[in-house]
Amino acid sequence: MAIVKAIKNSVSFFRWFINHRKNTCFFLLFILLFTSCDLLRSRPNVDELSRHLDVRSIQDMFLFEDNSVQIKIEHTQIIDIDTDSYVDVVRYVPLETKDNVLIGNIDKLFFYENRIFVVDMFKSKSVFIFNDEGQFINKISRFGYKIDEYRSFRDVELDKKTKQLVLYDRNGGKMLFFDLDGEFIRTQRLSFRFLNFKIFPNGNYLFYVDTYANDFNQEIAGQSLIIGHPQGKIYFRGLPFCSFLYDLNFYAKFGLAINDCSNDYEYISPRLSNAIYHVESTGELKKLYQIHLPLGCMEEYMQHINPMHFVEEISNTEYYFSIGDRVLINDFMFYFYFLNSVRKINEIWYNRTTGKYYCIRNKFSLSGKIINVPMPLYSYNDNLIGAIDASQVVKSKTSFLEAHRTENNKDLFPEYMLEKIEAMTEDDNPLLMFYKIKW
Repeated sequence: MAIVKAIKNSVSFFRWFINHRKNTCFFLLFILLFTSCDLLRSRPNVDELSRHLDVRSIQDMFLFEDNSVQIKIEHTQIIDIDTDSYVDVVRYVPLETKDNVLIGNIDKLFFYENRIFVVDMFKSKSVFIFNDEGQFINKISRFGYKIDEYRSFRDVELDKKTKQLVLYDRNGGKMLFFDLDGEFIRTQRLSFRFLNFKIFPNGNYLFYVDTYANDFNQEIAGQSLIIGHPQGKIYFRGLPFCSFLYDLNFYAKFGLAINDCSNDYEYISPRLSNAIYHVESTGELKKLYQIHLPLGCMEEYMQHINPMHFVEEISNTEYYFSIGDRVLINDFMFYFYFLNSVRKINEIWYNRTTGKYYCIRNKFSLSGKIINVPMPLYSYNDNLIGAIDASQVVKSKTSFLEAHRTENNKDLFPEYMLEKIEAMTEDDNPLLMFYKIKW
């Protein structure tokens, strides 16, 4: 009987659909349009952006380029080093691995209030939160189209004033705010576009803008630096785009990690500039360092190059250049890397107090006590923090464990930590290394 009843209901519905197919099609079309509008609503249009942007009090930044420190690197200064003589390892922290806690790549890292925040923007599209021993606490993973979700995020910063994580959803045109445990707080719609950002201790934001992003508003069009607030306030603008970078499609970008300080300034290093700037929240922009690399500084070279033949000329002349998205600076030192025509990485560790620096081509450890000296991702006090891929740990851990167990330095590397490293496999999350430079 139930089957017969179901068949009768199906036939009745089919007859109804045939008799009302016109209205039904309109209804289905309405549902489709409504859904589409809901999806599009998360990306504000140009008129909406311009309408909510307050530029009435905007001023130009004060640019000071005089008295910058000129650092000239020669070929003979690029050396290979034994890291045992130049680096002090403070400690290692293995990041806990679980089925749902797999880090694809570390794009950014923070250390704050006994928590480690690991940002993987492109592979897992998540922010992982660990305690200072590497134990997993929580994960921010909200990919989607809702108001409390992100379509893709391009930057994450820590607001120490409010103790919140701020995630930038570029495609969705909004910022998402979370507490230090990764719990969602609120969403902020944006009234202009940018690429990266920093947060000053006073609550203002420093935005680095990519090409053509804000051409809808002439007050900030063509400006690569903006100081303001994501609610739509803009106070300062500066550093107009270089037309050379337009043609090359090299976006203005900075990835400067700074130490855990409360000073009211930030640092930037524009791409291909080989320079480091100090930026005050009051709009003062001062060049601190200009780095002249072997075979000519890219800043000088760009004045004469044909943009259409850029890659070919770089290959032929072996010019060295910096991308500018992996510079770390704190009150004590800065770290800077540059590439040559075959993309070989060379690193600079520079002491800001004494002016002494090491320019490094290759790094090795004769004793085996150091697995690898990774690029620093963050600085905490006077420690640098970098990540060693699990495959590198597996490759070197036999000599590493033997060197440390023979030395029997249990205060620095207790046995339980060595056992964690010994148990690591190639599928595990990276190993964090806290270290200092011996000057």
